[in-house]
Amino acid sequence: MAQGEGEATAATVSLADLLFVRDVRSPLTMSKEVVKLAPLRGRVAGGQDDRRRDGPPPGRLPLRGESRGEGADVKALLSEAKSTSGVTGTLAARATFEGSGGLPTLKGRGQGTVGGCRVERARTLALLAGSSRCPSSRTRTSRSAGSSSPSPAPASRRRCFP
Repeated sequence: MAQGEGEATAATVSLADLLFVRDVRSPLTMSKEVVKLAPLRGRVAGGQDDRRRDGPPPGRLPLRGESRGEGADVKALLSEAKSTSGVTGTLAARATFEGSGGLPTLKGRGQGTVGGCRVERARTLALLAGSSRCPSSRTRTSRSAGSSSPSPAPASRRRCFP
């Protein structure tokens, strides 16, 4: 096994063809026992993503790391994941993960916040509004420019009755 230090780079890293990290760069340190990529930096949907990966060489237990990102465009993230969701905003997230290598083995936890969040064309929210006796998109709608489907009226105009 090679040992030493250097820099690892990649134009694009695809995670399950759902999340794409671009312009990836990281200092790389390798020994017989440990491979360390820290800090691993890249761009995710226009935002910054910082990751740390350390542990034994790939294929050996355990693989551990963490990820922090901010400024990612939620609409771009969902579009890259081939989602038709109508959510927009800016994502800030933090996660930790571990596994034995390869996506199927990874387990983790994290949390995120979407700033400036806006949801459009959300059938689930319309169902919840109907079941809680809130006016649904059928009774109070507005059409946004270039949209052929109705979107819910602004929250300031909605009234819910118990």
